[in-house]
Amino acid sequence: MSLPLPAVPSSTYTEEYYLRLTDGSAEYQSGHGRVIPDRIRIALREAGVRNGMRVLDLGCGAGELLVHLKRSGARTVGLDYSSAALRVARGSLPNALGPVIAKELGLALSDGRCLPIASSSVDRVFMLDVVEHMTPVELHVCLLEVKRILSPGGRLVIHTMPNTWYYAVGYPLFRIVQRLRGIRLPRDPRERFALSETHINEQNLVRLSAALRHAGFCARVWLENTRRFEERESSRFMAASMRILTDAPILKLVFCDDLYAVASRP
Repeated sequence: MSLPLPAVPSSTYTEEYYLRLTDGSAEYQSGHGRVIPDRIRIALREAGVRNGMRVLDLGCGAGELLVHLKRSGARTVGLDYSSAALRVARGSLPNALGPVIAKELGLALSDGRCLPIASSSVDRVFMLDVVEHMTPVELHVCLLEVKRILSPGGRLVIHTMPNTWYYAVGYPLFRIVQRLRGIRLPRDPRERFALSETHINEQNLVRLSAALRHAGFCARVWLENTRRFEERESSRFMAASMRILTDAPILKLVFCDDLYAVASRP
């Protein structure tokens, strides 16, 4: 089947993007995956990966999740539609796992809308920080493909950011507080990040739930903070306040920026 070109060309994502510009990329490259970031730790907790499971990392990027999946004993494959991502992954994985073990990982160039994987053959699929880079139509086709390849009892685990409710309500309030402290933040929070223009399908609880339901999944969607404010904020009071706002029921709907989902076939 011939697919239309993706809305965001794969050439947009360069080696520099994966080596320097993505969140946590510098720590991964320098630490060779010795530390599990909270973003990945939560996803692994929800996936319940066990030794011997067949696992797909869809949109594997530089391969950080692959390191931790391989260490869990899973039979792991990483796919990405960016050739730059695969070049970075092939250079990084031997440093983290050793050259022999790294060769056991399956890495391939692939569009998520047409997966080169047999139906009902995968136990777990991860889509970490992928959803926001696909149009709603692209995402729907991709989710149908994921549903096709999942085995009975299999799970899809998603992480995406930003939470659009935070950008609409929480961020403007945070910006006012920071301005009173003498810290100026841009009106558009996206200006703080590299290649923010590739975020063409940002989510919230309702939107992500609807996308999964429309693709035929049974899903649980929630907000869970992954930010370590104490490492970035000099004021202990501010760090504690930010922690409360992102963790407290109701308040976190507009202050927490990390969305997770676990979905399965009915």
